[in-house]
Amino acid sequence: MMVLLTYLTLIVTPQRPEIKQPQTWQVAAHQETGGRLLLVKDPILLQVAKNSNFTPKWKETATANEDGYVNHNFFRDGWAYCEYESEQSQTVFLQGQSFHSIFVNGDRFFGDFYSAGLLHLVIPLKKGKNKFLVRV
Repeated sequence: MMVLLTYLTLIVTPQRPEIKQPQTWQVAAHQETGGRLLLVKDPILLQVAKNSNFTPKWKETATANEDGYVNHNFFRDGWAYCEYESEQSQTVFLQGQSFHSIFVNGDRFFGDFYSAGLLHLVIPLKKGKNKFLVRV
């Protein structure tokens, strides 16, 4: 059985319709399991809070299909990371579902907390390497 990890798609303005989807994501399982906690201890979120330029070094990866879907069979309440190379500074639409929040180049954007449906976010990309860290 496969569980949908997350769905993230970059959509640009009509001038650049050929944008390529991120294909490989580094992934890490969430440390806390079971129950609901008032105060959650999340070591990855703590590292991000201390250093907005945090780059994880996880060994496990998940691969997206051509539409940007990533399926991973153990993954819920975990993290995914990828880098995206942009040829120019631009503003893009990010479509996603089933993710808690996303950090793009250290800036936090809130996501689809309750898996209520497809979410559209306006995300600024800088020229060169852009970092995406997603809490799913």
